[in-house]
Amino acid sequence: MRQVFHRTVHGGVAGRDVVNIDLGNCSEYEAQHHFHACTGITCSRQARKQLILLADHHDFRFQELRRAIRQGALVWRREAQHWSISAPWADYAVAIVLLFSGIALALGVAGLAWARLGGVHALLATFLTVAAFMFIAGLLQLQFVLPHRIARRAIAALRGHVQQGTRPSDV
Repeated sequence: MRQVFHRTVHGGVAGRDVVNIDLGNCSEYEAQHHFHACTGITCSRQARKQLILLADHHDFRFQELRRAIRQGALVWRREAQHWSISAPWADYAVAIVLLFSGIALALGVAGLAWARLGGVHALLATFLTVAAFMFIAGLLQLQFVLPHRIARRAIAALRGHVQQGTRPSDV
């Protein structure tokens, strides 16, 4: 489906829904309010322009950008007027420590289950332990790994615009 607009329209795709953000002729307050209502992201004019650039030209969804911003992976540097990545290695270190702790706990529970219980009960305990571990690993990925992966992609896309000579703040 193709849409034709006769005014300045910025937007992106959030899930299956198209988010059309018309920031045509309105005050900065109205633009910030409308952008927040559509995306759930509160930011300044320059930050908003760069986020819209990412959604329009680099296949980002506002939902994933919002996740990266809320998790603290994507940070707006006010003095430099650009987005940057916050200390990803600290978050990765926490995720790795939690992952290895979960592996040790899962192996301990499975070993104890096989030593104390017999047959079907030990198999059920092992299955439940592995299922809980997989659930926790998925949560770790959503909370620590995915936001930093999104932030790295966003920063690379914005740097690509700077290298091509079009500054994201000029959009």
